[in-house]
Amino acid sequence: MDIFEKITRLGGVKQSGKRPVTSDLPAFRKTIANIMGNLPEEDVLSFASTFGFTSFNKNVVSSVIEHSSFLKSGTVDIGMLFGIGQQRNSVLSIIDTYFFPEQIRHHFFPICAGYPGDIIFYSLEKETFGKIYYWHHESPASAAPGLVAHSFDSFLAGLMVNDTKETNEVLTPEELIKINERRKKVGLPLIDQFRNNGN
Repeated sequence: MDIFEKITRLGGVKQSGKRPVTSDLPAFRKTIANIMGNLPEEDVLSFASTFGFTSFNKNVVSSVIEHSSFLKSGTVDIGMLFGIGQQRNSVLSIIDTYFFPEQIRHHFFPICAGYPGDIIFYSLEKETFGKIYYWHHESPASAAPGLVAHSFDSFLAGLMVNDTKETNEVLTPEELIKINERRKKVGLPLIDQFRNNGN
């Protein structure tokens, strides 16, 4: 799959914050291998290096294979794409924050944010290597993450623009502000007043 062509068909991406001037890819690979005991396939590393620290211009979603009480709709929003570097929203900062028994127990390579506080990741575990999973931050520590796709290619192929209204629920102005603050942090498009009213 031509990743650049796919990103273009989805409406392109925009930079979120300051991109690192240089990224030492060999050092990054070594660090990930030391922490996780494995590395993802080259396409995944290239994706993080090329599109890291960006978010989609449109409301892009991914279909999921395993539905759950949280992923009822069968799709999830795609937020910030994690990049290679040391700052916030880098692959290493996400690993630092979430790789411990009370959070994500899997050996993993974070790809992007889902809903605020959630992570979509590439499995580095021997039994599930290369599968894409969704981790919900309010799940019990013992809960297994939800399967999104069987491979990185199928994950990319399944990304689509969601042109439907985001919610039929009418939120108060205060609730809308709080939700939009969380969405902005992970690079998701904001819900506007008109879409909130179902218009």
